[in-house]
Amino acid sequence: NEKVKLISFSNMREPKYRIKTIVKENFVYKYPANNESQNHIEETKKNIDIIKNAGLKTLDSYNENEIISEFCKEKTLDEVIMEFAKQNEKEKAIDLMKRFKEEIKYKLKPGSIENNVFDKYKINYDKEEILSMYFVEDGLWDLIFQNCFYVNGEFFFYDQEWCEKNLPIEYIMYRAIKYFVRLKKYISDEEMYSILE
Repeated sequence: NEKVKLISFSNMREPKYRIKTIVKENFVYKYPANNESQNHIEETKKNIDIIKNAGLKTLDSYNENEIISEFCKEKTLDEVIMEFAKQNEKEKAIDLMKRFKEEIKYKLKPGSIENNVFDKYKINYDKEEILSMYFVEDGLWDLIFQNCFYVNGEFFFYDQEWCEKNLPIEYIMYRAIKYFVRLKKYISDEEMYSILE
């Protein structure tokens, strides 16, 4: 019988996305916070299957009622990158981010430029501009450095609630950079956008 360390509710979200999280000694459990959010749990289960089927490593699994994640005591990837940046080892930080991009780019199933995410949301774009983008079929757009543990030189992903069909890797990396606020002091967004294309 594991001791409960933390309970949280995502109550800032719309009711259909609200989740209850219970952190125990060795595992983290996620449940729908209401009847409406059961569907969001089901979508998250599909995302776990996408990750596993792609050959990416994950801490997440599920059963009928809940999402279960192994409680990891290792450092998240953003923490490892920050350590390199603070120690003036910028190249090591950049290499790790490049490896992260390659890992998801070549393991996630290639997508199509047709029926892409921009079309879905009626976003105007230059057709020429997206020709150079690399689309993946299942765009898990919360693949950010904070949602990845770095263990013995390998990436372990977790907490992937969101997915869009035919999404470019460039957008996933844009979000990963945008949400990595602490790194800006050492490597600017512009430099990272350029390096990670």
